[in-house]
Amino acid sequence: MEFDNSLYEKLKGMFGTLRDDDPQTAYQIAKESVSAKAYYEEKLAEAVKGASELDYEADRIAANISNTQSPDNVSKGQRIADASTDVLEARKLHARMKWVVGQLQARVNFLESVHFTAKMVYENAAKNYRRGA
Repeated sequence: MEFDNSLYEKLKGMFGTLRDDDPQTAYQIAKESVSAKAYYEEKLAEAVKGASELDYEADRIAANISNTQSPDNVSKGQRIADASTDVLEARKLHARMKWVVGQLQARVNFLESVHFTAKMVYENAAKNYRRGA
């Protein structure tokens, strides 16, 4: 699964240098983080679906091998299936997709925090400007 990191990296860099007295940058970050979060939420949903499908596929392959190799002994069939290259590869793909899900969830969480913090910086700067005007 591939996704565009450019906006995320841009926002991460801008957020890292955000000052409390910079409402313009805070506003830009708050605004752009909403669309970036939506993008990553969409990718997260796709990744969750993909992980679920890969998990199902791994179980299907294991069940097929188990049934074929040892139809009368479930435990033996399961051990044979668990050692199968096809099952190991399917589980590896599932684990990789679960890692992608975790990475995307972390980005969504980070962008949510970035949005909230940038919004607070903007609101505080606007409040201070009104007091001083």
